[in-house]
Amino acid sequence: MNRHRPVAVLALAVSLVLVTSSGGFTTAASERTVQIASGADDSALLTVESAAPELPNGNHRDVTLLTITNRFPAAIVDVDASVRSAGHPSPPRLTGHGVQPPPTPVGIGESVAVTASVTCGANPPGSDRVRIRITATTAGGSSVELERNVTVVCTGKPNRGESGRDRSKSDGATQSTSNSGNAGQ
Repeated sequence: MNRHRPVAVLALAVSLVLVTSSGGFTTAASERTVQIASGADDSALLTVESAAPELPNGNHRDVTLLTITNRFPAAIVDVDASVRSAGHPSPPRLTGHGVQPPPTPVGIGESVAVTASVTCGANPPGSDRVRIRITATTAGGSSVELERNVTVVCTGKPNRGESGRDRSKSDGATQSTSNSGNAGQ
């Protein structure tokens, strides 16, 4: 019996090793955040150009602050634009509902404007730097979030019919901004 005992112990040890888990793993799940630096180049997934508007005194609607261009390989289906910070409350001042994101979808290679209503008071000329956060999401679920600074200048000149929407034309009336309607934007 002594001769069979070491074989039995060895067989028992091998069977225990085979039956119990090895302490390894068969699957792993992890979450990883990736940050990609963006630069001013034609190969960026989303290009952004600041407009730097100069406006006379008055209320101006649909003032272009930024222009974004879709360089993703898919259409952008959602764009969110929000003011992250603003300078002093005297002119210029974003009014109404703040920044209006562009309509979606934004096709591949298309450019659209991010606009806002801006009020320039009857005070001396001044400028304000506004930081705007843009988040864009494609139909495939890819997204990018970035922030850009825009300087808005109030020239202090009287508004002579310019609405601020299309500064190349004069519509003969000052357009005012209302705080009613579209409160969800």
